[in-house]
Order: sequence, then structure tokens, then C-alpha cells
Amino acid sequence: MIQFPAKDNATANGYFLQAESPTKNWLFIYHEWWGLNQYIKQEADKFRKEFGNCNILAIDLYDGVVATDAKKAQELSSSMKSERAISIIEGAIAYAGGDAKIVSLGWCLGGGWSLQSAMLASGQANGCVVYYGMPESNEQKIVKFPCDILGIYGKYDKFITSEMIIDFESKLNASGIPHNFKFYNAEHAFANPSNPKHNVEATKDAYALTLEYLRTKFNEQ
Repeated sequence: MIQFPAKDNATANGYFLQAESPTKNWLFIYHEWWGLNQYIKQEADKFRKEFGNCNILAIDLYDGVVATDAKKAQELSSSMKSERAISIIEGAIAYAGGDAKIVSLGWCLGGGWSLQSAMLASGQANGCVVYYGMPESNEQKIVKFPCDILGIYGKYDKFITSEMIIDFESKLNASGIPHNFKFYNAEHAFANPSNPKHNVEATKDAYALTLEYLRTKFNEQ
């Protein structure tokens, strides 16, 4: 774990895996509503095995707090201050440096923040992966979205519904924002093995799709 200054001058935390050699490639990872737990760190470790030419930073949006039950996770996500989260992300972008090319990736709560992260990174955004995260609804923001998007969703998701994503996709199409969305016969958070609704086959396919996408990004630099 590392600490870095957030834009509000408070300290922020992250799980950092440094690239094998100097590089502009960065992958920002955003956690689910549980917080930056061991599962997210393990996912970061998996990406490290695939991409040695990339700095990986799993960003803690909860300032060190981790939930172990759904009630606590709900409390944390509902009480989360967007201003603080934005300050943390802006601090992470500054920590990466002005020449960094940043790909963002997140699941659930973090999926929505992956989108926000790309917009905050602006010209430094090099890609965005969203696993069943809250879509952006502001058309003025969508039209300025700075990179392409890989979206991974469950057809039977009761939280991030297919209707919400179809509406989001129509706005992306109208704005000419490149994207690739894939729907699986699965429910919300299907990629998390601790979820009773975990879908093994969908998870494998989505991970392969994610790796394919990331390879095109990190091999460009």
C-alpha cells in the first residue's frame, strides 16, 4: 500500500504495483461497494502477471474502511462523498504524472467511478473498462468523453439494468463515442467469486475480453 496527496490536501491510499521498467502506462483500478479488500488486490495482482509494462494502482475511495457484510457496504456506498472521491482520483492522476496514459477499470461502484475517472483524466485517458457500473447520464459530459469504453454487463442485473445501459449506449452513439458493450446471461456482480450469483463462464469470457482490450492499450506505448 502507498499513500499519495489528494487534491483536497488530505492523504489518499492505494495498492500500488510498479512497472518493471519506466513507462507511461497506468491502470487505475476501482473497487466494488465493499472497499479496497483482498479480492481487489488479487485482481490487481492478476493484471500485473499479464502486464509487466504497466503501473497498476488500485485506488481506495473509502479511506481505509472495508465492509465485510452487505449492510456495511450499503452504508459506505450511500454515505460516500463524491467530492472526496473526485479529490482522491485527481490526486492519483497527479501522482501518475502529466505524461501518464491512464486506463481505468472498475466493478460495480467502481465501474461508475471508472467512467468518472476517465473524464477527470481527460486527455490522459487511454481507455475505460466498466463492469456493471452506473452509466453517465449527462449528455454534455458524454459528448466530451475522452476515450473508448469496454462495457461488461449482466442481462439480469436488477441494479444496473439493461434499459439503463441501452439508454447510455444510445447517447454514446449520438455523440460518436466508440464503445464495445457485451451483455451476459448473468446478474449483478457476476464476476465476484464471493457472490452467490457468481457466473464462472461469464467471468472467464469477460476477463478474456478485458485482457484483449488492455493489450491494445498497453502495447501502444
